Amino acid sequence: EEEEDVQDAPLRVSLPPVTSQLVTRPTTGGRIVEIVEESDEDDGEEVVVRLVGTASAADVPGDNVCAAGKMLGDKGVTALLKELAASNAGSPANIQLSGNDITSDAVATLCATIHKCGWGRQKALDIDLSDNRLDDSAATLLGGLLAEGRVGRLNLSSNDLSSAAIAELRLGEALHLKYLSLGCNDLSDAGAASLSRALAEASCGIDHLDVSNCGIERPGLRLLAAAIKKTERMSRLNVDDNECTEGVLDLAVSPCLLQLSLCNVGITDAIAKQLAQKLAVESAHHS
Repeated sequence: EEEEDVQDAPLRVSLPPVTSQLVTRPTTGGRIVEIVEESDEDDGEEVVVRLVGTASAADVPGDNVCAAGKMLGDKGVTALLKELAASNAGSPANIQLSGNDITSDAVATLCATIHKCGWGRQKALDIDLSDNRLDDSAATLLGGLLAEGRVGRLNLSSNDLSSAAIAELRLGEALHLKYLSLGCNDLSDAGAASLSRALAEASCGIDHLDVSNCGIERPGLRLLAAAIKKTERMSRLNVDDNECTEGVLDLAVSPCLLQLSLCNVGITDAIAKQLAQKLAVESAHHS
């Protein structure tokens, strides 16, 4: 029984550790990038980044641009992207820019670099922009990339997005986007309504959605549940830290869901029992 509990536990994703190197694609002539001087934007100083020699595929740990938690700011990320574009090292698979105190200005530079260098054409990118200061204008910029099919995974958690950002992301056109994290943004039920409309589109490819701690209550969750049931595409859903209460019962009629995370959503023992019963009935019905 204990083994079954472990297997049925919600998926927990561990991000790569912060390193001192920012790494480009490990192709022939690939380059290692390092921070030479960290910025102090209060003093008007810029981050200086430079290429420091070639690296073989064996020297480079993956197709990553890893700058998580570097606090580079907009100027630092702009300098980094400029160097990466000049290196001609090919398209990275993963671009990790979480925890860099960046705004939509840096996202504009990122989108321009992706277009200029042709990144994401052959293989959709994994982009992590979590834990920054992005507002709804960043969603407008990213929406173009999503509609073009250049992004396969996108993490926008812990930013300053509102419900208006959902329409700007053009999720209904994002066929190649499989994973989307919007956790810890103030989306509310209005954002959940926009999400449900996007998820109902045949050209939306999302099958793993994180909307934890987004201010979603029962009305918003019911709309999401209806869209998930209609498309039968969503396999993983995280609604932790939303006051959904008995709204979680609506998710029991979504047989496509393989993993559902419901931590701290205000359900009682009675609601949990009803959920278990409904899940058992649905499981039997689709077996």
